[in-house]
Amino acid sequence: MNYLAHIALSRNNKEIEIGNFVADHLKGMKVGLFPETIQKGIFLHRKIDSFTDQHPILSEARKLLAVYFHKYSGVILDVYFDHFLSKHWNDFYPNSLRDFTNDFYQSAKDYRHVFPDSAKKFYRFMVQNDVLFRYQNLQDLKKVMEGISRRTYPNSGIEKSTAFLIENFEYFEKSFLEFYPLLITECNDFLNNQEISSKLV
Repeated sequence: MNYLAHIALSRNNKEIEIGNFVADHLKGMKVGLFPETIQKGIFLHRKIDSFTDQHPILSEARKLLAVYFHKYSGVILDVYFDHFLSKHWNDFYPNSLRDFTNDFYQSAKDYRHVFPDSAKKFYRFMVQNDVLFRYQNLQDLKKVMEGISRRTYPNSGIEKSTAFLIENFEYFEKSFLEFYPLLITECNDFLNNQEISSKLV
């Protein structure tokens, strides 16, 4: 799952959203330095990654991508699924995608003081380019993939992944629609559990 899904799965709790957002930017920082609810968002992020990495629906999708995109298959699938979440947003959430993304951009300002430097930089980029909202449009998605391609090794082929999505659209959409409700349930179960295992730290 990419940024949109991680934030959406935080069940509209602002501090859990922040934890979910910064989790990939910690680089060895001690989770215990953050307020407790932000910590829970960090642990939720890890739970999401673990569940998606191990689930057979996504394993099969990554295998298909790996034939053409090799080690970047997971990155590409994350972006694909944010596209499908955008496309099917109101099947899962009552508020509009536009309202949700604007609300996160605005509320995250109050927490920038706890962001690692790389998260601060990405937050500025995210707001300036309206990243969370852009996944729904295939033309914008193509630009996102081209941007990722420029930041990877030459000849990664990621810039071709939007065309690959269009060619296999029904398969990836079906995979998303089967998987995302299972992920929502998994996240809700986690958030309903008030005990956070020390093993997650």
